[in-house]
Parts: sequence; C-alpha cells; structure tokens
Amino acid sequence: MENCKIVTRLLDGEFLNYSSVIPENWETRIRVDRKNIQDCFERISLISASAIEKEKKYPVKVCVDIGKVIISCTNQTGDAKEEIYCATEGQNLEAGFNPKYFLDALRAIDDPEIYVDFGTSISPCIIRPIDDGDYIYPTDTAPVYLDGTLSQNKMTIDCNFYYDLGQVTFKIESQQAKSIVLTENTIAYKGGTYTLDIRNLEAGSYKISCYSEELATQVAKFEIKK
Repeated sequence: MENCKIVTRLLDGEFLNYSSVIPENWETRIRVDRKNIQDCFERISLISASAIEKEKKYPVKVCVDIGKVIISCTNQTGDAKEEIYCATEGQNLEAGFNPKYFLDALRAIDDPEIYVDFGTSISPCIIRPIDDGDYIYPTDTAPVYLDGTLSQNKMTIDCNFYYDLGQVTFKIESQQAKSIVLTENTIAYKGGTYTLDIRNLEAGSYKISCYSEELATQVAKFEIKK
C-alpha cells in the first residue's frame, strides 16, 4: 500500500439535520417486553400486508390505554387485533404506523425490554432500550416470517425461512370448529419460501402453527371475510 494514493473531493452542502425530527419530550410512554410487541407486529402484518392495504400509508393502529397497548388492523380482507399488558405513563393515545418500520427498529434491539415514547398522534415515536439511553430508534429474527396476501383474486400465505430447518409442518386450525383444516409439509432451507394456498377456506378465524424438530411452534392468527 506504500504506492497507493487516494484522491477525493468534498461535497458542498450540509448533512441532513436528522435530530430536528426526533422529539425531545414525550406525552405517552410504554415499557414493554420487546419480543412480545415484535411478535404482535409480525402477526398483524399478515393482514396489513394485503394488496389492498399497500395503498394506505399507515395500515396499523396503535392504541395506548391505562396498563395496556392495543395493536390492530382492519381492512376489506379481515380484522386483526393484539393486546399487550404493560407499564404505561402519560396520556392515552391512538396513532397509525407502518409495521415494516416498527419491525425494523425492534429487530435492531437485543434488550429484553424497551421504552416506546410517543409525542402526538401524528408525530414520530422513539424506541429505546431500557438500559442504554445512548441509542434511540425513531420510526415513522424469527426462524419463519409469515407474509399474507388476502384478496378476492389471491389468498396465499408466504412462509419465508431464515434458517435451514429440515422438514417442517404447517397446520391451519379453524378457531370456530377447533379442528385442523389444512396440513402441509415442506423442506425449509435458508432463504426459501413456501406458499400456503388458502382459497378453499371458508369465512372465519384461523390459526397457523409451524412445527419442526428444531423450531418451537410459531403461531399467527388471521380472519377471512367473504
């Protein structure tokens, strides 16, 4: 490297003042188990990721009440609702978020508990670890990620694998009948995708479970309206 020369030039202009969009104060705060809230957003994404909802900027609603937070999504495909009991401070709040950005922040944190600080219903929220205030995640890995497309023309659930899991079994259970209505087996390899076709299912509420020798049961819930 003795004969190597590196030449560059400075660019005119100022770097984006990102700190100006980060709220300094919060009106509402929750202290919550990171994995619990991340799992809730994963399940809600089954409904919010439908083709119809991609036209909406903030498809998932977050409601903070005394001692709990409710995460929900309602569209022409169906309804999904998750409720988490947690420590809350400040005012009750209702706001809309894109679940993708929320999940990006949650997946970047290893701490078991987090603070989520809200300003107003239209301002960004801040996600920060409990024990490390130097890192903040403003937001406007599971072995299997379930991504649903539920519309009149296409009703599928894509199962994306993050690891080599060998043979896995997917089971879909009817919540009304309490019985298994669909069972399928496949070989799970890292980066692979397996698609469940659910066009033949009747209207109602369902639960998906995933089994393998190395994977604990992973459950997602969804509802079909016809």
